[in-house]
Amino acid sequence: MNPADYILFLDETGDHTMGVSDDVGKRYLGIAGPFLRTSALATLDTALAELKSNHLPCNGTLPVLHRKEIMQSRGPFSCLQADQARQSFDTELISVVTKVPYTLLAVTIDKSQHGTKAYRNLKHPYHYCLHAILERFCGLLDRLNQTGHVMAEARGKVEDYLLKEAYREVYEGGTSYLSARVARKTLVSQEMEIRKKQENIGGLQLADMLAHPANRDVLVAYGRLGCHGSPFTERITDAIKPKYNRKFGDGRVKGYGKIFLS
Repeated sequence: MNPADYILFLDETGDHTMGVSDDVGKRYLGIAGPFLRTSALATLDTALAELKSNHLPCNGTLPVLHRKEIMQSRGPFSCLQADQARQSFDTELISVVTKVPYTLLAVTIDKSQHGTKAYRNLKHPYHYCLHAILERFCGLLDRLNQTGHVMAEARGKVEDYLLKEAYREVYEGGTSYLSARVARKTLVSQEMEIRKKQENIGGLQLADMLAHPANRDVLVAYGRLGCHGSPFTERITDAIKPKYNRKFGDGRVKGYGKIFLS
């Protein structure tokens, strides 16, 4: 595989199964796709390592950031039960999210509506979201005459296999809005890279941190929610506003950085 100019990291929030519900966490599936130049990966890794070293008990090994554990102050994040420690950690995390040079693609799908669209051949909601992200990622790379690589967090043996197959189909045949020529020109590999959470990969941890707030941000932008949720989620969504992918010319975010699929 040739070196890529950019790398796109993917992580999900919500329920990726085919079942539907009126509950927000089960009705909507959100995928966060921050991407950055490969030359900026060291900057991200250094920022995350400093965040962990400054606020968490490392015991010789830096813990892996996981939003759910952080919010619940569990495991290596139990120290965040103290208000002052939580405030200090949150402030530096916001600083990392703000200062690291990345661009964000966030796509959310309403599974209850997606499942009723008989004309859609691609039924799995995660795979349909993947198409939307790759169309925009590859389209931008083509415009810039650059290349990219894609990495997602492991979810399970069967799920990972099917996701790789969905990616390979895009690489080989394109989509309705992305030609196969552009897909093969811009993506350096026909194989999506799948890595486990415990491998402590900075880009996947960034995607994990952004998936929930970005999903809420998309739902608010498209009128599906009235607010972002907690005060901290509000702070994160404020921090990522300048990071969204935008349309060349007019700077539009909806449809380019914030994508809602129904």
